[in-house]
Amino acid sequence: MSAFPRAGRLVSIVALAAVATLSACSDPNGNGGGDPRQDYQVLDELSKRATSGIDHSYTADYMVGSGSDQLRLVRDAEGDRMAIGLMDELHVFTPAYTAYCQAGECTREDEHGLDLAEWMRDLTPQLLPAQWDASYWLSALDADSSADIDYHDTRLAGELADCIEVAGAVESPVSAFELCLTTHGVIASLTAVVDGEELRVKLTSIANSVDEEYFTQVK
Repeated sequence: MSAFPRAGRLVSIVALAAVATLSACSDPNGNGGGDPRQDYQVLDELSKRATSGIDHSYTADYMVGSGSDQLRLVRDAEGDRMAIGLMDELHVFTPAYTAYCQAGECTREDEHGLDLAEWMRDLTPQLLPAQWDASYWLSALDADSSADIDYHDTRLAGELADCIEVAGAVESPVSAFELCLTTHGVIASLTAVVDGEELRVKLTSIANSVDEEYFTQVK
């Protein structure tokens, strides 16, 4: 069962992609060229969805790499807070402070002057890309005729997710990746090489609640 209240599902990526494929197959000129607006619609939907997840509060667990490491992401949309935990390390963002903790010992910085997007980008590619960056990877494909793009859907941790597989991209800052997003814009899985570092994460559980422990341990 989905962790989030059921609402009307966002536009089905697979359905949009199927329309684009049918358009190409029925091209009256016989040159195999479908209506590019259909492709743009698919990419635009995914790009917008990639940033919408930040508007929801949730606690998500991910399997990292081969599965030996677990990552927890805690998002409090109302308080504009986020915490990312990996093994004995914890990164925390709030409007009032940022903190880095290791083995329970925390270094806190007040009046940091960062917004959430800037803070998250500082953690890439070590943990998980900022959702704004993932959105940019997708939007850049609009103008990339060299990219090979496929779509499919799946279910991870009880959540429906739409996925895009990209290879040979020139305009996007990441030339090859597979990204799956839940219908609420949360990253469900990602495989990519970013700045020479391989990223591989998969959602294993998600709840529409905030694990406050990740914030209260910072003094």
